[in-house]
Amino acid sequence: MLPPLIIAFSSAGFAVILAMVSVLPRSRSLPRWLFAAGMLILAADVAFLGISLLQSRPVDTVYFQRWRHAALALAPGLWLAFALTYARGNRLSTLRKWRFELTTLLVLPILFFAINNNGLFTDLEADDSGHVLAFYLGWTGYAIHLAIVIGAVLILMHLERTFRTSVGTTRWRIKFMLMGTALIWAAHLYISSQALVFRAIDFSIQGISGIGLILGCLLILRTLFRTGHFETDLYPSPTV
Repeated sequence: MLPPLIIAFSSAGFAVILAMVSVLPRSRSLPRWLFAAGMLILAADVAFLGISLLQSRPVDTVYFQRWRHAALALAPGLWLAFALTYARGNRLSTLRKWRFELTTLLVLPILFFAINNNGLFTDLEADDSGHVLAFYLGWTGYAIHLAIVIGAVLILMHLERTFRTSVGTTRWRIKFMLMGTALIWAAHLYISSQALVFRAIDFSIQGISGIGLILGCLLILRTLFRTGHFETDLYPSPTV
């Protein structure tokens, strides 16, 4: 139990630090605020995961897992907005073009959670000491993880488009931000796809999100000390 707890809380602290560092400069553009908000949401995700692992009663684990899924419901929409605006010179037109997908990912998951958060889980599996081993998803939990999978695919697609458009010094400035963000969302894509396939949240693999967040933050940290990467203006081809 100790290593997953260390991973969860250390990754949460790391994400909070990066969120604070990203908005320290005087120039606080939209991508900076979206990045900071996204990092705080991911920090809340792994923090509530860590707190839920500390609980010895299933009812308490369920309580903190509900808060964790509230954070997860916000994550794909926020990070898709970041992927659409980071290092993009045509931010507003890109946001308008993807407004339907963006609005869907921002509104529907949190709406499902608000309407029926009791429908997150239908049952759970626990060991003799009361520690939860797995949650079985209800329709609300299934919808949130489906949104995460769709959001992760779109996020990775737009990060790849930004990377392909960049060349030379520009690529050197932004590549670690793109790689770190891609690593974080690849971890979430794996965990949520497993949840959809088995209609259950297996606690034995949840630590992957914390590991992905730590490694992603390490890559992103290298980018945060490079001048001008948030202000870079690239114009990817509109052809998919």
